[in-house]
Amino acid sequence: MGSVDGQSLVINNGFAVLGTQSPYYAAAVTLTSWPNACTRLVADPSTIAASASVLGLIIENTGPLVGLSSPTTFNIVTNMNPPGAAAVFDVTTSSCGSVLPGGNSLQATSGTVTLTSVSSTNVTGTFSVDFGSTVGTLTGSFSAPVCAGLSFGEFVDPDAGAATCEP
Repeated sequence: MGSVDGQSLVINNGFAVLGTQSPYYAAAVTLTSWPNACTRLVADPSTIAASASVLGLIIENTGPLVGLSSPTTFNIVTNMNPPGAAAVFDVTTSSCGSVLPGGNSLQATSGTVTLTSVSSTNVTGTFSVDFGSTVGTLTGSFSAPVCAGLSFGEFVDPDAGAATCEP
C-alpha cells in the first residue's frame, strides 16, 4: 500500500461516481477510512471527512468508460488532457484540516490507474500513484460501488463555502 509523507492510506470504505466532464467521460473513485462516505455525501455533498485518510482518483476518457471490454490503463497527467487520470491524497485532523505539509492535500506527479471493469453499479481496478521521489507512493486495488444519488459535478467541485466537518 505505501505511505505519503509518513501518512498511510487506510481503506475501509470506497465509492465511485460516473459522469461527464464535457466533452469527456469520467469516473471518480474515492478510497477512504471515513465510514458511510457515500451516504453522508448524498445527504450533503459539501461535507468534509474529519480524522480520515482519503485517496481520490479521477479518470477521464474520450470514449465511454461503462462497459470497457478489457483492462485499460490511464497515466497520471497534470493537465488532465484525456485520456488520463489524476490522484489526490489527504489525511485530515479532527477539525478537517490537512496533516500534510502546508495544510494541503497532495497531487500525484506520476503513476497509473487501471480500470479492469466499469458498470453502472461498480468500478474495479488498480492504482500505483507517486507523489514525488521523497514523498511516497501508494499502490493497491479497489472495487467501488457507484454512489447513487451523488452527481459527478457535486462530488468533484463541491461548494467549499458551505463545507461541513464531520467525524
